[in-house]
Amino acid sequence: MICGMTKVAAESVKEDFSEAQFFEARAKVWAMIDALASEMRPGLRESEAKEICKKMFRDEGISQAWHATQIRFGQHTLKSFGEATDIDAILGENDIFFLDLGVVWNGYEGDAGRTFVVGKNPDYEKCRDDVRRIFDEVAAHWSRDKVNGIELYDFAVERAKAYGWVLNLDLNGHRLGDFPHALVHKGSLMDFNETPSPNRWVLEIQIRHPTESYGAFYEDLLSNN
Repeated sequence: MICGMTKVAAESVKEDFSEAQFFEARAKVWAMIDALASEMRPGLRESEAKEICKKMFRDEGISQAWHATQIRFGQHTLKSFGEATDIDAILGENDIFFLDLGVVWNGYEGDAGRTFVVGKNPDYEKCRDDVRRIFDEVAAHWSRDKVNGIELYDFAVERAKAYGWVLNLDLNGHRLGDFPHALVHKGSLMDFNETPSPNRWVLEIQIRHPTESYGAFYEDLLSNN
């Protein structure tokens, strides 16, 4: 149980829910992340990057996003989802950035996030690679050991520390499904006191350097596929 809600209720979907269409939405959002990343160039502002993303949405026939597009350059990679920024950051010659897109595709939600590096900076590259490693290790722990959401993020904290990073627990996973999933369940994965079922939850991992002003982000569906 979580907040008085059964696991079945928290993970419910509509009667005609299509796993195939759900995975189409997942594939769509990942393709858009790759396409958008290819457009990121040094000298580009975050606001300009968001306009490029809006055009891509229009060109792809995506009229709706289920959450606001997040594009974070440089020091803004420390920011949590929805956290305000003070400046319109400019992507540097040797820099780090991440993209977080949430789309609605044929009535199904797609949500994914990935970190990229432009130029050459070994520290940024390690951060980018480590956040994916941590994600994979946490997802494997879920699949293998059938832990609940609380235990899952306790493990994520440990793995981030083992790699020399600090985990941001403000980004702590959520439901995903047919739009809008929020009518079914709004709570976080980290607070889910049950073993999350496959293809119902997004695992979010955001790390930061313990003293420097940069971090990395990766998110994807918890799935055995």
